[in-house]
Amino acid sequence: MFDVKVISFRNMILTVLLKWRLIVLIALVFAVITPPVMTRLDQWRAAKAAEEAKGDEGKDSKEEDPSPEVIEANISTLADLYIQYDQINGQLLGNENLGFDPNMMKYVYVQYHLEVPEENAAYINSIKTSYNLFVKDNAFVSALIDSEKSDIDPVLFGKYVTLTIEDMDMTVKAPYRDGMDPEVLLSSINKLVDGRRAEISKINGHSLQFIGQGLSEERNDALIKEQGDLTNSKNNVNNQIISASKSLSKEQIEYARKVADGSVAKDSVKEYVESSLNVTKEQVQPARSLTTVLANAFEGALAGAILAMLALCIGYAAAGKLRSEAELSKQADIMPFGIVSLQRKKRFLGQVDERIRRSLTDNRRGQNHDQQIADVVTSIALFTKKNEIKSICLSSTLYGKLEDGTVHRIIEGLHSEGISAGYVDDITYDKNALRSCSETDGVILIEQLNRSYLKDIENDLITSQRYGISLIGSVVFE
Repeated sequence: MFDVKVISFRNMILTVLLKWRLIVLIALVFAVITPPVMTRLDQWRAAKAAEEAKGDEGKDSKEEDPSPEVIEANISTLADLYIQYDQINGQLLGNENLGFDPNMMKYVYVQYHLEVPEENAAYINSIKTSYNLFVKDNAFVSALIDSEKSDIDPVLFGKYVTLTIEDMDMTVKAPYRDGMDPEVLLSSINKLVDGRRAEISKINGHSLQFIGQGLSEERNDALIKEQGDLTNSKNNVNNQIISASKSLSKEQIEYARKVADGSVAKDSVKEYVESSLNVTKEQVQPARSLTTVLANAFEGALAGAILAMLALCIGYAAAGKLRSEAELSKQADIMPFGIVSLQRKKRFLGQVDERIRRSLTDNRRGQNHDQQIADVVTSIALFTKKNEIKSICLSSTLYGKLEDGTVHRIIEGLHSEGISAGYVDDITYDKNALRSCSETDGVILIEQLNRSYLKDIENDLITSQRYGISLIGSVVFE
């Protein structure tokens, strides 16, 4: 019914321009950060040029006297590799300390059948999700470990505690190793799950029927693969450490190790290199004039503004929201009774917003809020009297989210014209609203630009056709 691919370029640009404050803010942020970024880039280029110049004097001289930036980068890279190596090694040791044999892993399991009363059937997925989150929660895992009085790491242990749900059957499974009592684990699982059932039932009534429990042994291919991948990664990182260490002295390698251990700050590497090589900052920092800095700031502001507008345009096109009054009248064949600009708080340079909104809504006469409401009431009154319509309902997919004061002023105006009118919720999702609308002579949709979703409006149109409700027109808020 609605073709979201049909986009008015003019409306898109005007809607984006309404966000001009955000665009200016992003442009200012880019203007601030671009000069230091360009300065850093110039420093890197200068260092690289110096390094290449030394390379022209011979490979040996280059290796003996690398630039401070290269040494700093190499130390930082080596420190990062040490950190990565320690993390991988820690994971390997952690898995080994669990004491699980991945080729024949032992599990305890408890099976339940979920029974949900028919009146709570809508909450089945919510109930299942609640149980899944509960089983994967650290509190559940820690409680299992505490019940067994084990010193096993709860984070690593929790990786292998699972909940599988097939249709309405749930299976909670937890691993155990030699020395752990599986009966204690089974008892703890039953107690914890039953406690969770009692909590959830306070909100969404249901019951759990115990099916059975037992022990199993199975091969854990995921753990075998993880161990193999970690071992390969560890060897790969170790080779990178050996390669990165070749260009550094013994003292520099030791300093990288200290950075990785956290005994010295990572941002102190540059200071360490400069002090050890007695290189001043000015030797590698090219001078930058005020004109260059201002030019960089302007370029950054321009780039920021363009990126912000591009992002807003993409968001406008992909949102699937009501973008103009014409989408209702032309694509859905809904008669427009008018458009009302909502009253807004005064903001800085609010005159700019007002001019953009006038262009967006084609309000060339510059009507104010009261005049627009009066025009809408008059249009509805003329139409209803001509078609002998005595009662109408105003319905909105944004019921409860719209500026209700404006809606009630329209209803008061209709009452003064002798027309019975009321305001109800979305007829697709509220059966009381559907009943109220079916008992009147016609329905008018109240929607808002860039807030109402076209899919919701389309659902209302389908509902009105299905139940024989006369949809006589629309009023659009802006």
